[in-house]
Amino acid sequence: MDRDPDILDLFKKLFGNWKLIAKFCGCGFAIGLILAVTSVKKYTVTSELAPEIAESSRMGSLASLSSLLGAGVNVKSTTLAVYPELYPEVVESTPFLTNLLTIPVTVQSKGKETQTNLYGYLCYHNRKGLLATVLSLPFKAVAAVAGRNKDRTVPDHFCADSLTKRQDKAVRMLRHSMKLRVDSKKNIVTLVVKSQNPQVALDVSRKVIEGLEEYVTDYYTRKEREDVEYYKKMCDEARVSYLEAHRRYASYADAHQNVNLQSALVERDRLQNEFRMAFSIYNSLNQNLQAAQAKLQENKPVIVTIEPPVYPYRGKPSRSKTVILWTFIAGLLACAYVIFLKKDE
Repeated sequence: MDRDPDILDLFKKLFGNWKLIAKFCGCGFAIGLILAVTSVKKYTVTSELAPEIAESSRMGSLASLSSLLGAGVNVKSTTLAVYPELYPEVVESTPFLTNLLTIPVTVQSKGKETQTNLYGYLCYHNRKGLLATVLSLPFKAVAAVAGRNKDRTVPDHFCADSLTKRQDKAVRMLRHSMKLRVDSKKNIVTLVVKSQNPQVALDVSRKVIEGLEEYVTDYYTRKEREDVEYYKKMCDEARVSYLEAHRRYASYADAHQNVNLQSALVERDRLQNEFRMAFSIYNSLNQNLQAAQAKLQENKPVIVTIEPPVYPYRGKPSRSKTVILWTFIAGLLACAYVIFLKKDE
């Protein structure tokens, strides 16, 4: 059956109702323009990291066996609990996020610059969309009558276990603005941070990477750092004892150079033995300190930044694309109405 005449009739019907279709497109254009003007752009910063955890003696032969079998075998030691798959939980934890709230932020509004921190930005300078603004008007009016909006204090430090209601809201907003994805096969961690302010998105990304590096380093080197501190303390005490023993021996030897009494010789030998023993202890502890420092450096994890955070110049949604999209949707609806619902006159 030849369907060409039906298609021609369809085009004729659409062409005959071009004014109606144009009206629909005009309405869609107006809606898209309103949404484009009132919409809030968000800027996205994407970073890629490659965690390289140094192989520790605690991993034993399993780590070597894993490297021989290939990257597809992922061996995790029970003593090393913070592996890359847990990085998202670390970044989304309340203590980690409260540390980010202190990031300094410069907000430009009505030609003026305001210095605040990330908490102040999220609570008092974050814009809302048109729908959210309209829906929040009654709540703002009630809050204004009750006098709840008077306190706009911006603290410079936060305690994760005693957050106020507004601080908890800021933490939740920050948690929803970032996403950490882990590709176990490629061993790549992708960090995505979104914000209405491009500089804020960049600063938060940098701070998250820095904080994650500090957290992982602190975890994996805690025992080694404790050993270094212990040997430093012992080495300092042993050095003081060694210098004191050396001083006593030198003073006694100088004072009894021409004395041949057996008691004087015995005392000199005793002081000399104390001096040598103190030096031996100090030397041994100093070697242990150097070994502990070397082990600390050996076990220190490295997180390599493959794709560093870059300033985002373009935000989403695009205003032009929003207008075009709504105009196109309105045109499609108009065509569907003409074809399926409108009766021929």
